[in-house]
Amino acid sequence: PRFVQVAEIHPGSNGINAVMNVLRVSVVAARERDDGTSLRVAEAIAGDGSGIVALLLRNEQIDTASKCGTIIVRNARATLFNGKLRVEVDRWGTVSAADEDSFFMSPNTASDLSLVQWEPRGTL
Repeated sequence: PRFVQVAEIHPGSNGINAVMNVLRVSVVAARERDDGTSLRVAEAIAGDGSGIVALLLRNEQIDTASKCGTIIVRNARATLFNGKLRVEVDRWGTVSAADEDSFFMSPNTASDLSLVQWEPRGTL
């Protein structure tokens, strides 16, 4: 798979593979489903040397991102939420721990792609 830098991510990107350092994780929703299983959703801020971005994580992905300083995101997609860029790791994507010694990089917090206001493009 081809791994990209955070700065290369734009709205509509899919199949995103990236290695990122997690700066923080905060749970935004937690509820119990009718079948008794629970659903947790969290927003994480993570990035690499080119910038940082918001990640939307679910269930066990949250635990992986919280425990590991560096993660590997595979098959994610970039969407706009309230005009802001967000990388979603849905049920087809994965989040796994990376070997911190071989992948450590200091995230460029000066370039936060999640703070950029994007204009959605309409189709003609």
